Amino acid sequence: MGYYSEVALCFSKQGHEDFLAELEKQDEATKQDFAEMKDSATIKEVDGSTLYYWDHLKWYEDFLGIKFIEKWMKEVFYELPKNTRENNYLFIRVGEHILDNIYSGDYWGNPFSISLERNISYV
Repeated sequence: MGYYSEVALCFSKQGHEDFLAELEKQDEATKQDFAEMKDSATIKEVDGSTLYYWDHLKWYEDFLGIKFIEKWMKEVFYELPKNTRENNYLFIRVGEHILDNIYSGDYWGNPFSISLERNISYV
């Protein structure tokens, strides 16, 4: 059981290179945790951009791979000057609860056209 999320993490070529370089600096436990996450992801590459997509992932902040991703996003998006971080990544997480949606990053022009859509359906 547990609480699951749908997660998309998309990188520009430079953003992905920066992310992987920072991952290499982490301890072995963090690298292993991310490797296990990666194994369960759908991964696509188009024109140098990379998409990691999970349709059913436990996104718990105490998991080492998750902790690393969140720390990296915070550092890139909030601590780097805007002109050095623009269009590096886009992150969208949709939790089970209807109000549990997270967006981060600014790589909206990615080749995957990632978006979050909510619809009302009826019969």
